[in-house]
Amino acid sequence: MYVKGFSLVEVLVAMALVASSALGLAELFALAARVTQASRIDTVMTMAAETKMAELRGLTWAYDPAGGGAPISDPALATSPASALRTNTSGFVDFIDGAGAVVGVGTAAPRQGVYLRRWSIAPMPADPVNTLVLQVMAAPVTRPASRDVHLISILSRTAQ
Repeated sequence: MYVKGFSLVEVLVAMALVASSALGLAELFALAARVTQASRIDTVMTMAAETKMAELRGLTWAYDPAGGGAPISDPALATSPASALRTNTSGFVDFIDGAGAVVGVGTAAPRQGVYLRRWSIAPMPADPVNTLVLQVMAAPVTRPASRDVHLISILSRTAQ
């Protein structure tokens, strides 16, 4: 008697094809999850760096028309040490949580600090009295040398 249907070999081959396809899809989902996580990290670090840069650019660095045109500046725009972007330097570093909020300042990362943010303020050599070079770097606390964001801007004095 002959029964119509699939043989055991055909069923096993079909199952192997389905399993290998599912394995390929699982790898694709894992890759997508890693890329999404890396993108989120990059976004938080970029926003943290941009926020600090905007804060520095918003500080007073101008000429005082009431004071005879004398230069005026916010004390927070004091020149940083040359190593401020490479090492945690008090006054030029803070720590950010996973949502982008500042959770600590100083040279030691607080427990909830996920990212560090360092900045540098230096007079521009061509015009040191009137122009500053601002740099902001953000990186993961656990891997400060990898995946960092680095922004650079120029700040020139303007009349108040």
